[in-house]
Amino acid sequence: MTMKFFQKNGKDSAPRPARVTEGVLRSVLLAYLVLILHLTLVLGLGLMMIFFHGVILYLPWIFAGGSALLILTAYGLYRKARREGKTLGQLLKDPLLAGRPVEVSILGGLAALRIGRPEERQVIPGPANSLEDPWIARARELAELARLLDHDLISAEEYKKARQGVLLP
Repeated sequence: MTMKFFQKNGKDSAPRPARVTEGVLRSVLLAYLVLILHLTLVLGLGLMMIFFHGVILYLPWIFAGGSALLILTAYGLYRKARREGKTLGQLLKDPLLAGRPVEVSILGGLAALRIGRPEERQVIPGPANSLEDPWIARARELAELARLLDHDLISAEEYKKARQGVLLP
């Protein structure tokens, strides 16, 4: 009695064991990979739960520590102001802070306190400005002159005179 595996074009042929083994091996490895990824996901979720449980459990202490740090910083600033006989505004005019806004940021910007206002952008003369196309610079100057005229900051005669100065270098 002969065992038939399958027929191909009407002829009996034996299965190819290398292909079958290769397919089974790939399936087993894929199953292990999926299992490892699932275990990693469950482990990561477990660690996140432990971390956030700890944060929630110690949240009053974290808040108290942060508040104490802020109060100590404010007290140190107050003592420095009293020692130097200055006000907070005068302390902020220190040459180290002159013209700069002071920002205190907590938790990556979740809570922030900003004292002062940002300065207007100033163009510093130098080689970088000389690389600019002269026509673009003239167009910007003309647009600024038109804005000044529209807001009645300069008269029509001043506008014409300044425009001639821009157009004729």
